[in-house]
Amino acid sequence: SSGINAEWPLRPGKMDNNRDAIEMVRSAHDIANRIPDVGLQVWSAQLLSSLYEKTGDAARAEEYETVRQKISQTTSTDVELTVNSTEHCLLQWLDSEFPPSSMSMV
Repeated sequence: SSGINAEWPLRPGKMDNNRDAIEMVRSAHDIANRIPDVGLQVWSAQLLSSLYEKTGDAARAEEYETVRQKISQTTSTDVELTVNSTEHCLLQWLDSEFPPSSMSMV
């Protein structure tokens, strides 16, 4: 006897692995949305898109790809608005002369 319990699955099937991975990543995505953690949201949306694509669920893969793109676009827009804000000019002032556009804030 080899000592291996024949009732115990030696290796789960790929679909089981994919389903388990989807459930774990979906839980992480839900948590990221509640925190909110943008980095984790982008990561989990990309991973879910890839996992659903791998399992042949094109509709869900596209859904999470759209979510990822939306989060990425929102983040890029936020960064651009922040960099161009008057308050950001004040931060730059620490390394140079007082910015003229910020004189109204003083």
